[in-house]
Amino acid sequence: FTPTLTPTPTPTPMPIGPEGETFTAFVVDPQLPNVVYIGSYTSGVYRSTDTGLTWYKRSTGLTNKKIQSLAVHPSNSNIIYAGTYAGGLFKSTNAGESWVPSNGNELAGQIIYDIEIDAINPNTVYVTSRSKTTPTVNDYPGYLYKSSDSGASWTLLYDGHVFTPNDY
Repeated sequence: FTPTLTPTPTPTPMPIGPEGETFTAFVVDPQLPNVVYIGSYTSGVYRSTDTGLTWYKRSTGLTNKKIQSLAVHPSNSNIIYAGTYAGGLFKSTNAGESWVPSNGNELAGQIIYDIEIDAINPNTVYVTSRSKTTPTVNDYPGYLYKSSDSGASWTLLYDGHVFTPNDY
């Protein structure tokens, strides 16, 4: 008797993260390198504590879930910033469990392209942004803002209107 060998089926690949999304931001926690965050263009922020094997949605309080940029505080893993597409900047002080706007009077409605936290003085935060200023003209100048109080208020450092045509 010769047994018939059945080929072992090839396993179907299993997803390791959220599916069907466009991810526009990724950041690793500098204090806890196994903790990573991704920002989705449609559904907010996701957090993984096992280097990306499993993901958990962390978007409570985000009134705009089109995430464009992320940053984690260099020495306090609980503080995270999320920049949105035309919804300004949000801040979490509990590792992404909940979010509040961190716009001062300047960043509401802006597209936040980048967030940088000063490693020597983490109360200093910089953002680059864009905002459509004239609804009838394709006018999207870029801006550079600085906060010296962890995002409570912002000072404009650079305005893209200085170029002709406007630039970002």
